[in-house]
Amino acid sequence: MIFLTNLLNFKSYSEIIFKPSFGLNLVSGNNGSGKTNLLDALYLACLGKNIRNLPDSLLVKQNEANYMVSVKIHEAEEQVLVSIGYQMGEKRKFFLNKEPLGKLADYVGRFPVIFFSPDDAYYLLETSEERRKLINNTLCQAYPTYLELLNQYTYHLEQRNALLKQFAERNYQDTTLLALYTEPMIGLCEQIYTFRKEAIAQWVPLIQQLYAQLSGSDEIIDLQYESAIAHTPPEQLFREATFSDLAAKRSTVGIHKDDLLLTIQDLPLKKAGSQGQTKTYIIALKLVLAKWLEQVKGKLPILLLDDIFDKLDDGRIANLIAWLDAQPNQIFLTDARPERSLQFFNNVKRLFAAWKVENGEINPLS
Repeated sequence: MIFLTNLLNFKSYSEIIFKPSFGLNLVSGNNGSGKTNLLDALYLACLGKNIRNLPDSLLVKQNEANYMVSVKIHEAEEQVLVSIGYQMGEKRKFFLNKEPLGKLADYVGRFPVIFFSPDDAYYLLETSEERRKLINNTLCQAYPTYLELLNQYTYHLEQRNALLKQFAERNYQDTTLLALYTEPMIGLCEQIYTFRKEAIAQWVPLIQQLYAQLSGSDEIIDLQYESAIAHTPPEQLFREATFSDLAAKRSTVGIHKDDLLLTIQDLPLKKAGSQGQTKTYIIALKLVLAKWLEQVKGKLPILLLDDIFDKLDDGRIANLIAWLDAQPNQIFLTDARPERSLQFFNNVKRLFAAWKVENGEINPLS
C-alpha cells in the first residue's frame, strides 16, 4: 500500500507531498485540476509505465526540464522506496530503495495495479488493440512467464514484418526464408493462447456476478475470447496466410490479432448498451481483474478509479460504494463533485479520506 508520494515537476504539479489513507481515498477537484495526473503518477510507480504510455518528455511540467516521482510502498513488513526520474534528452532512471532497477520486466507485477478511466468505455469498445492491451497488462502482472513469452513473440513479429517489408521493397520473395522467421512464433502462439484462454475463462463468471451486483438487474452479459488459434493450429494459419502476408507487407494472422467480445443480452455491448450499462460493464470488468490478480498473486492490487461516478445513477453508485467498502484494497477515486460523493461515503465502515486538488496542490477536504 502507498503511504507517501512526492511529485516534482510531474505534469501539472510543481511539487507536492501526498500521504493517502490505506483505505478509500476520494480525490476531488475541477476538471483539469490534476486529479488524473495524480493517479498517473501512482500507476507509473506501480507498473513502471504511465497510463497512456506517453513519452517521458510529455510528463514533464511545462517550462521545466525534468520530473521526479517518488513513492513509498508497504510490502509485507517492509517499506520500499520507488523513485523514477527523467531529464530532458536522457533516458528515464528507475530506482528501488535508491538502487538502479535492472530490467523493468522483473518489476512488473511486484505492485499489482488496476486503473479505470472514463475513456475506457470508448477505447475498449472501439479498438481490438485496446482490448488486447487489457488482457496483456493483466496477465503480465500475474505471470512473469507470460511477459517473457509476449516479449519474445513481439520481437519475432517485428522481425517477420521487417522481412515482409523488405521483400516488397526489393520486389523479391523467399517463402523458405519466411518460414524460418515464422517457426519460433508458432510455439509462442500456442503458449500465449493457453494463458489467455484459461485466464479469461476464469474472468467470465466473476464479471457476470459483479455486473449483476452493481447494476441491480438480471441483464445477461458475457465476455468471449476470440482467437483463430482456437480453430486452426498456428502453423497452418501462418502457412495459409503466406501470400496474404506478402501482399499486405505484414503478418495478418497470429496471436496479435486475438480479441475480446463484450456482449449484453447476447448483443455487442457497443451497439446495445446504454451509457450506464456500458460504464457498469467496464467498471465490473476492471474490478474483476483486480480480484483475479489478488487470487493469482496473493497480493492486493491498488485500485485507481478515475471519474468513477460519471454517467451512473444513484442506485449504481450506492452499489459500487458498498462493494468497494467491503474490499481490503487501497483505493483512489476521483470525482469533480465532492459534495455529492461525500454523501455516498457517509456510511462507509473502512478507513476513508477526502482530498481536494486545486492550483497544483492537494490538501485534505474539509
